[in-house]
Amino acid sequence: MNDRNDTRKKTWMAVAILSAAAMAAVSGCQSRSSTTSSQTSVADASQEESSGDAGSISIANGSDSSKETENSQRPFENTDQKTLCFTSVPKYRSEWKEERQLFNGYVDQLYLMADGHEALKEALKTFNQNQEQQLEEMYQDNKEFLNSDQFEDSALFSYQVSVIPKRADEQIVSLSVEEYDYLGGAHPNSMVTSYNLNPQTGKTYTLKDLAQDYDGIFEYVKKKLKEDYSPDMFFEGYEDTVKSMFYGNTETAKDTADSLGLSDDEMLSWTVDKNGVTIVFNNYDLAPYAAGRQVVEIPFNEEGALFKKEFIPGTSDASSNAADATAFGSVQPLYNDQEVSIDLNGDGEKETLTVSATTDFETGQTSFFAETAGASAFLFSETEELTSDSGDIGCWLIQTSDHRSYLYIETKEENDFRNIHVFDLSKKGITYCGVSEDSFYGSVMTNPDDFILFRRSDMLSTYSIFRHYRIGEDGMPQPLSDDFTVSGTYLEEEMVPTLTTKREVPVWIDGKQEMLPEGTALKLKKTDDSTYVEAEKKDGQICQIRIDQAEEDVYPRTIDGISVEDCFDGMQYAG
Repeated sequence: MNDRNDTRKKTWMAVAILSAAAMAAVSGCQSRSSTTSSQTSVADASQEESSGDAGSISIANGSDSSKETENSQRPFENTDQKTLCFTSVPKYRSEWKEERQLFNGYVDQLYLMADGHEALKEALKTFNQNQEQQLEEMYQDNKEFLNSDQFEDSALFSYQVSVIPKRADEQIVSLSVEEYDYLGGAHPNSMVTSYNLNPQTGKTYTLKDLAQDYDGIFEYVKKKLKEDYSPDMFFEGYEDTVKSMFYGNTETAKDTADSLGLSDDEMLSWTVDKNGVTIVFNNYDLAPYAAGRQVVEIPFNEEGALFKKEFIPGTSDASSNAADATAFGSVQPLYNDQEVSIDLNGDGEKETLTVSATTDFETGQTSFFAETAGASAFLFSETEELTSDSGDIGCWLIQTSDHRSYLYIETKEENDFRNIHVFDLSKKGITYCGVSEDSFYGSVMTNPDDFILFRRSDMLSTYSIFRHYRIGEDGMPQPLSDDFTVSGTYLEEEMVPTLTTKREVPVWIDGKQEMLPEGTALKLKKTDDSTYVEAEKKDGQICQIRIDQAEEDVYPRTIDGISVEDCFDGMQYAG
């Protein structure tokens, strides 16, 4: 392996050293239009389609989740499992020489989009700072080589960290940290680590904290590795490595842990969702690079007795049987050309599914395809960009608790406007459901019954807003409330629009109309993106600014017939 890979993150090395012997052997926005120019094919998977001949209909014929619907917040079966929603904002580091990019790096910064949970927010703040510091160190460690003559014939150096929440509720926040780098050498490197937090204290969990029978989990993992993978692919002595990763009972593991300031009693990469625990063994842990990762899933509904009941949704009652855990919905990101084997309609039979995207760089048009049950279908094509910073597709496979399966594919237009295209995989073939103009913008769904989507608002400034949704009966995102929250409230303080009254302005406080005096400073907090904005005064009092009804896209809006521009200083509109 190339010496430049020595700059990889130290935590990567913590696990890799456990199999050191094996390693040595291998060595600007305008007002939003309500329609798009995209094309889609409502294709049956049993029919072979080509991108050039596929039939198409206007995507505007589909459902649009931006339209208001009457909803009420669906009650949660167990308040201890109430979903905590997150969004990620990438932090970038790049190096260019003339017109050539030398280094491309980003790390996800994760934010909780909810009130309270201060200990958890502090833990995430530390996590984000560490990720940003690691990105800077990675760049600095390679800076001299990037600017040397030796780099002239080298490919672009990359370092990318994606943080994907797998489960986030009042019991546990489980994050999969997917790290990729290319720093010279024969091939890129990738690694999955995990970060599991107690949302009440901000402290990290080990797998032992979740275990009712830790030895039983170890035995189950050993058994599944033998059942699911060919024994010929593993390094000699791989079972000892697995034992070391569970128990840390080797001198190598202890020395590694001591040098990194880590616990030496467990060195596993594991995450948990509502359906079970997943343990990932990375490249080189147990087998050569070409063998890829080995993954063991431990479902609660089959092996619930191995885990403490409080971590299994629906079984916190002492009289409940953990082995009878209820099945919950699931969310899985899909990557370009990745093949997954999954039961799409709840019949107990697994099908293979692959989603791919191809871009015509002359026209800028990207076409999306899905292949399942031995047939392929053209999904849609758009003159849009892929949303992933790694150049991959923004695609998620979503399965509800009642065995419906959907593809959510996010695409990006000019000015970073985003859409979600929705396809139903539960029926025979692939059915197009519609397009949502409320989109992820970095948020990650962990629970199909409660997740957040974002849009841009132009109510008294241009800014990002979000609200909570569930998967509706038609597969489209269904709002759980009419109100949106200003995103900056939970991101950066400077992202919250702040206005100052230029004259007396009528507002509503505690259901009564009052007049705000000139010079009153207000921070925007909530809106229905149509008729009102809620704002906070310096004393913490909340007031509602009611906007006169008007035709769509008529600016400036008015308050009691007075232009908003005559009412406030500090408004900033994009575009």
